[in-house]
Amino acid sequence: MYCKKCGKELRDDGQFCWNCGNKIEIKEEKNEPVVEVEKNVPEEIRCWNCKEEIDKRCDVCPKCHMRVRIIVPKNPGIAAVLSFFVPGLGHIYNGKIAIGVTTTIIVIFLVGITALLARSYGVKYGIIALAIVVILWIYSVHSSYDVAENMNDKQYK
Repeated sequence: MYCKKCGKELRDDGQFCWNCGNKIEIKEEKNEPVVEVEKNVPEEIRCWNCKEEIDKRCDVCPKCHMRVRIIVPKNPGIAAVLSFFVPGLGHIYNGKIAIGVTTTIIVIFLVGITALLARSYGVKYGIIALAIVVILWIYSVHSSYDVAENMNDKQYK
C-alpha cells in the first residue's frame, strides 16, 4: 500500500505514514483493505504519467506508482573534499547555497584580516587570526560531510 498524500510505501504495522505523518485509516470492505488519508494537501502537481493530482512532496505517484521525482544522493566525501579546497563549496554542492556562500565570504574576509594583522601588529596577532581561519575551515569540511550524510539518511529511510 502507498500513502495517498506523499506516495511513500506504507509499512504494514503503522497507523501513521512514516514519511509525512498523516493518519492512515484502514477500512475492511470485501476482505480488501482500503487506505484513507486525511486531506490536508497544501499544494498539488500532476503526475507526468497518469496526470493525477498529487502532493508536490511525493516521490511516487499514489495512483500509478511511477516515480515522479528523482532524488540524487550526495556523496559526503566529495562534499568534504570540495570544502577542503574552498570552504563552503561542499555546502553549495549539497544545495545549501546560503551557508556555502556565507562561509566562503567569511573565510576570505578572515584571511584578509589575518594578513592585515600580521603586517600591522606583528606575527603573534596574525597567528591568532590564522588559527580562527583554520578552525572555521575544518568545521566547514566536517559540516559539509555531515550535511550530505544527513540528507541521504532522510531520503532513503
